[in-house]
Amino acid sequence: MKQVGDAQWGRTLGMYSLSRLILVVALVTMLLPVHVARAQTPQPIVGDWQWGDGVIRVTATGSNTYVGTVLNTGSVEALECFGVGAVVWNLSGSGFSYSGTTNWASTADCSSLGQGASTWTLASETQGQYCTTDPTGVRGTICFTITKIIPSPPPQTPQEAILALQAEVDDLVARRILNKGQGNALNSKLSAAFASLELLDRSTAVSQLTAFQNQVRAFVKAGILTESIGIDLRFDAQNIINQIVNS
Repeated sequence: MKQVGDAQWGRTLGMYSLSRLILVVALVTMLLPVHVARAQTPQPIVGDWQWGDGVIRVTATGSNTYVGTVLNTGSVEALECFGVGAVVWNLSGSGFSYSGTTNWASTADCSSLGQGASTWTLASETQGQYCTTDPTGVRGTICFTITKIIPSPPPQTPQEAILALQAEVDDLVARRILNKGQGNALNSKLSAAFASLELLDRSTAVSQLTAFQNQVRAFVKAGILTESIGIDLRFDAQNIINQIVNS
């Protein structure tokens, strides 16, 4: 009986251990994608930062470690001494708080003065303050405002602009400024212009966009659209026409 009991106990223990193993594997499988997603999220310090009229590009070199490389010296004397491509910042941290060192140079003859302790404190993802201490002890600690440069979005293609204009018309229908029939009268012309562009028929696309403008004028004259809304719609259509003609 004891042997039977031991065998049953062994099977029970084995099943318990296996269930724990399955549970652990399941938990790791659930948590791993979250961990990976967080690791791929760039810290706000990464990007191009304006210091005076100079620009320093901050890139990641490891886990929470970064370097600042001169992208444009502007008229900042300290940056002019190092030149484009030189590393001037070494920092570590995360979120809105970083610390590290800054390379110093004499503005008189551009000779190296060594590295000074520095801090970078961001008030937001685009604004902050950079403070560094003179390694020679002459100037003490000085602080500068740093501003992140936000790149402009790429220009829209004529097709993308047409889709955006159709979204404006759809919004007018949703707000009941236009009924569905009136919205279709405008969007059908935009759809036709889109199709013409896909066939590389620019001339026909321009004619269809002009027809859209004429329909808008008719709606304004009939009191369906206000003059302000009419001007906005015609202006957007004209921008697309200009882009097609000048491309």
